[in-house]
Amino acid sequence: MLSSAIIPVYNQTPAYLRAAILSVREQTVPCEIIVVDDGSNPPCHTIVCDIPTDKDHPIIYVQQENGGVSSAMNKGLEYANGEYIQWLSSDDLYRAEKTEIQTKALQDSGEMICYCTYEEGIPTIQNVWPAAQYPNSKSLFDGLRQHSFINACTVMWHRDVFDEVGEFDINMRHMNDTEMILRCAERYNFIAVDAPLVRRRIHPGQMINTLRQEDEAKSKQADLDYVNKRYGATLKLWVPNAN
Repeated sequence: MLSSAIIPVYNQTPAYLRAAILSVREQTVPCEIIVVDDGSNPPCHTIVCDIPTDKDHPIIYVQQENGGVSSAMNKGLEYANGEYIQWLSSDDLYRAEKTEIQTKALQDSGEMICYCTYEEGIPTIQNVWPAAQYPNSKSLFDGLRQHSFINACTVMWHRDVFDEVGEFDINMRHMNDTEMILRCAERYNFIAVDAPLVRRRIHPGQMINTLRQEDEAKSKQADLDYVNKRYGATLKLWVPNAN
């Protein structure tokens, strides 16, 4: 299998999860789909099993006790058969050509990681966040230490990267994507694909909206402090407006 897309899910709106899976199901090249149910109540097994599959887009459903996004991503890596690894949040979408374009970018360049432009807003696009090409890993790493501008759902990793940098940090609740991207940028430059291949959904149930709660904001600040210390970063906590 050329590529695997891991979808971690916890108590997601069924329609959003179904749309996310279908967006991978519609990829223009073969792509394995791994849905990791991170202790949802009720489990999302029925939603996943109702989606048709075929030999080019197999769906693997894995259920585990709630352990957080990092734990779910690591579980997905255990089951992934693809040479290339992708992450899709259970409320976001891939454009149909994402896997094809990014695998070609990596194969043509000989690099190990790429990321792409993404759009914010479903069904109406509200913002577009372009992917910029950096000349080397140092300049990318320095930029990321000042501003976390890469959405992890736009990233495609060669499977061997995880042998080099390790798996996702299960001790982190909020900053696991940022920490992994910084860890990778310490060692690799990323190929930039300036095409909007991911669509990010904006809705009240997003995890980021939990930061309006004091305990959740403190939890993210603790993770942020660790990341800043570990990578010499100057990232700041952003809390959504209460309105």
